[in-house]
Amino acid sequence: MRRVLGGLMVLGMLLAGCAATSPAVCYPLEMGAVTSLTVEGVRYIADKDVVLTTGDTLGRWRFAGEIGEVIGTCGRDVEPGENGGWDVCEVVGDEAHRFLFARPNRFVFGPYVQYFFVREDMPLAPPEAETVSRVVLTMEGWEEEINDKDLIAALLKAYAGGAEQAEPGSGETADFTLTLYHRDYPFLTAEIRGRWSGSTGWACFFGADRERYELPAAWAAILAGEAWGEL
Repeated sequence: MRRVLGGLMVLGMLLAGCAATSPAVCYPLEMGAVTSLTVEGVRYIADKDVVLTTGDTLGRWRFAGEIGEVIGTCGRDVEPGENGGWDVCEVVGDEAHRFLFARPNRFVFGPYVQYFFVREDMPLAPPEAETVSRVVLTMEGWEEEINDKDLIAALLKAYAGGAEQAEPGSGETADFTLTLYHRDYPFLTAEIRGRWSGSTGWACFFGADRERYELPAAWAAILAGEAWGEL
């Protein structure tokens, strides 16, 4: 009898706990030409032309930070009392809630779609000289950080279409990566990839159209210095 009463008490406590726990808040998610999320009356936009969650950025920012606390869910056509298919998460380092991250909270067939949302009243622009604070050059184990604003401006100008197309280099070559960091939001980065030939001094970067373009002379000089000696 005592065992039965004890089991009933435990069951009653569990049921009481379930009843006291309300379902997570489900925020409206709208998909279409523009994907938007509304949280407590504030609208957020997921603009894939500016920020990606994965993959090759090619002139766009990529979220490279940490996901914080789950504040609710989102989804479409949700029945009353149900949760949406994505968890809505804070972004670590963003106390002002300018950004939100949404990721699937259950098994999904097909692509694992995630969203990086930006508050509608503060849209982001693609990487530009005014918002890139530093660039980290990496090439086969060698790394150098560049903070010179003129160098960064020259690089972005060339990438935006101010560079001549380059012919493939000859001799031994090495691939390099330029990682750009946002001035105000260090969890946003962008990458520019290229190739360097130490024997000819030839250097190029790969544009959004996958063609090769000449790297600005000042950046080629950085590669021609200590970097090549380390390879």
